[in-house]
Amino acid sequence: MYELLRERILGGAYKPGQRLDVGAIAQQLGVSQTPLKEALAALAREGLVEIKARSGTYVAQLATRDMIEVFDIRISLELLAAETLLAHFTASDLQWLSAQVQVIQATQTLDEHYRENAKFHQRLVLLSDNRKLAELYDQLHAHVHIALVHLVAPGWWHDSPIEAQEHTAIVAAIRANNSDELRATMQAHLRRSRATLARQLG
Repeated sequence: MYELLRERILGGAYKPGQRLDVGAIAQQLGVSQTPLKEALAALAREGLVEIKARSGTYVAQLATRDMIEVFDIRISLELLAAETLLAHFTASDLQWLSAQVQVIQATQTLDEHYRENAKFHQRLVLLSDNRKLAELYDQLHAHVHIALVHLVAPGWWHDSPIEAQEHTAIVAAIRANNSDELRATMQAHLRRSRATLARQLG
């Protein structure tokens, strides 16, 4: 139940700020309200929904400042992952990362682009082999994902060639097993991404 609701939130089926009708959802899923409320409570602890007394349950909605602050923490976590991932990557990982750069370039919509780009960065974090780091990153990523899946950003593809170059440079640094170059390329990429996000959010 928890995974199903989480996927619906992250997939955009439930929009930021939307009130979730517990009774209607339970009826739709063919379950009682008890497990549904337990799942929503777990999502509330994760910060993906807000349960307001005498009002209802709502999908979390991040303000612009919140998103920028979360993104800053995300940068720190990815750079932390960069410190250890070189000790764990395999040839298969390199092959996947290289292929994913091409997949990202081939995306046709902002939503598709964001999802495929997120897979690339999540793979980098997983390669750190730090479970707690990966868990924390996933939680932060979920918050930004909720907002970005509904973001309207005309001309988003303009940065695609630059992004592809940066991703390629990151993969090259991993292949060369060069920790200094990896950190430098990731830092430059993430800072530019932050600037782009700030511009899109206005």
